[in-house]
Amino acid sequence: MKECKITLTLAELAASKDAWQKLLAADLPIKTAYWVGKKYRKIESELADYEKKHNELVQRHGEPIEGKPGMVQVTAENMEAFMKQSAELRAIEITLDFEPIKLADIEQAKLTGRDFLLLEKFIEE
Repeated sequence: MKECKITLTLAELAASKDAWQKLLAADLPIKTAYWVGKKYRKIESELADYEKKHNELVQRHGEPIEGKPGMVQVTAENMEAFMKQSAELRAIEITLDFEPIKLADIEQAKLTGRDFLLLEKFIEE
C-alpha cells in the first residue's frame, strides 16, 4: 500500500462515520483489523474537532429546551445564521495522510453499496 494524502470536506468525513463504524465492527483478518483501527484513529480526531465546533454553533444559536436539562435547540430567529455557519464548517477541506485500504482486504466486511460509496476515498482496488 502506498502513502497518500486524501483531501475531503468535513461533510464527507462526517457522512462516512457510520460506514467506518460498520467496518470497525466487521470480522476482519487480524492484520486488516489492526490497520483499519489505526486509520480510524486519524479520522476520529478530525471528527471530534468537527463535532465540537458544530456543538459550539448549536450553543451559540440555541436556547435550552424546557423540561430537557442539558438539551439545546437552535431558535427560529437564529436558524438562518446557524445554517450558514454550519454549511461553512461542513465545507472546510481537510487533508489526511492516509494509506488507502485495499478493497480485497475488506470484501468480507458485509458493507452495503452505500457504505462503499461513503468510504470510496479511503479504498483502492
